[in-house]
Amino acid sequence: MSKQSPKRSPTKAAKRAAVKAKAQAKQNGKLGPVAQVWAIATKLGAKAERKEVLAACVAAGINPATAATQLYRWSKASAAQRNGKVAAKAQKEEPVTAK
Repeated sequence: MSKQSPKRSPTKAAKRAAVKAKAQAKQNGKLGPVAQVWAIATKLGAKAERKEVLAACVAAGINPATAATQLYRWSKASAAQRNGKVAAKAQKEEPVTAK
C-alpha cells in the first residue's frame, strides 16, 4: 500500500503548469481553442459579462461548451495563472544535472 500525502507536492504542481503551458502552445501557427478562450477572456477583462465573452469565443469558432468550461476555469485562476507567469516560472525551475 502506498501512502498518499494530503498536500500536493511541488513537482506535481510544476507538471500541471507545464501541461497547461503545453495546451496553450501554438499548433500550426495558431493557438488552440483553450488558449484562445483564455486570451479572449484576458483581453475582455474580469469585469466583462459572461455572455459577452462566450459570444466572442463562439464568433471565433470555438465550441460553446469548451468556451463555457474554460471561461469558468479562467475565472477561478489567479492573475499569475491567467497571464502564464506560473507556467513560465515552473519551466525555469527545472533541476540542473551534474556532468
